[in-house]
Amino acid sequence: YGAYDYFSKPIDQQKLELAIKNAIRNYDLVKEIQNLKENVKKEYSFDNIISADGKMQDVFRLVSRVLDNDITVLIYGESGTGKELIAKAIHKLSGRKGKFVTINIAGLDDQMFTDTLFGHKKGAFTNADSDRAGLIEKAKGGTLFLDEIGDLGTISQVKLLRLLQEHEYYPLGEDEPKYSDSLVVVATNQDLYHLKTKKTFRNYIYYTLNVY
Repeated sequence: YGAYDYFSKPIDQQKLELAIKNAIRNYDLVKEIQNLKENVKKEYSFDNIISADGKMQDVFRLVSRVLDNDITVLIYGESGTGKELIAKAIHKLSGRKGKFVTINIAGLDDQMFTDTLFGHKKGAFTNADSDRAGLIEKAKGGTLFLDEIGDLGTISQVKLLRLLQEHEYYPLGEDEPKYSDSLVVVATNQDLYHLKTKKTFRNYIYYTLNVY
């Protein structure tokens, strides 16, 4: 259970003091090695993103900071600026054992979004002749990356909210909720605040996403 040393009675005071000092020194060395490993891990998890720019280095530091918090991460950026690469770096640095699973929201209507993300039970609708696991289930223990979240319809936003707040979801045709332990990372090239003021992006989903 982590004991460093032991003594038989009667206790020799000098040996006890020496053992305590050695135990503290050993503990400090172990912590130092762990810190070095973490620093090396963080340094080389951005090897697929090449940039010497100071602002990008700030982004890297922000990514390293978010890893200790199991919260939804929102990535803003124009198309082609590497939002998915940042999402993959977050997944890699988090040490999660599950997969990195991506879904692009653009072009998906509510039916397609629900079926793709949540999955369905056999007989849930016409042509549903077998069970289908959604991407949430495939991302179990890993990271679910929702790209182009600004294109998500208002009905789908309501369904996504329960997943973000309660970590629960319902496959189509299923009465019992399933639990998700995936880290959720979302990205957009749109101004969500502007969409919120236009009433095309709901307030509560905006504030749930806009945490980090």
